[in-house]
Amino acid sequence: MGADLLLAQRQLQTANDEITLLQEDVSTLRAELARERDTIQSLNRPLKMLSPADPPADPRPRLQELPPPPKYNGDHTSLKAWKIPVNIKLTGDTAKFPDDNHKLAYVYGLLEGKAMDQI
Repeated sequence: MGADLLLAQRQLQTANDEITLLQEDVSTLRAELARERDTIQSLNRPLKMLSPADPPADPRPRLQELPPPPKYNGDHTSLKAWKIPVNIKLTGDTAKFPDDNHKLAYVYGLLEGKAMDQI
């Protein structure tokens, strides 16, 4: 039994030595982590000063949200007066109407009555 006890004591001592080494490794890693955090904070300070207080402006054109023109029913006497707000809408809301197909589709939606029947 003496040999078994001696072997168990050596194994216990080896395990204690390993625990001590692991605790030293953990302490070393914690110190490295603290240094890395300090480095990150010191690098972020100048970035915060460079960051604008307001978000950057949206580069996309803003829609003017012009009111829609009235419907056109085919009355020739009101055609000139109807075309003015249609032109204003098409040129003012350019983001909504990027090409002629979009413009034609929009104007087609403004037609009713005789004007719609003719188209």
